[in-house]
Amino acid sequence: METEINKYRELLRRHDWSFEFSEDPSTFRRGIEQLREIETIQSKIDNDYVIWNEYAPDFFKRGSYVAKNS
Repeated sequence: METEINKYRELLRRHDWSFEFSEDPSTFRRGIEQLREIETIQSKIDNDYVIWNEYAPDFFKRGSYVAKNS
């Protein structure tokens, strides 16, 4: 389990959160593939998005996250 958590953290840390804005189809495809892998792991070990929200930019935070500056 620890290995999967470490992998999940590394994927979140390295993920290109702005891939959807890329005009390069290969960047977009790679971003989609990475996001699917991240979401697969997330559904197993991070149901409340605590780890996800440590790495995601504010716009991409999920779950019970409430913006601090709103």
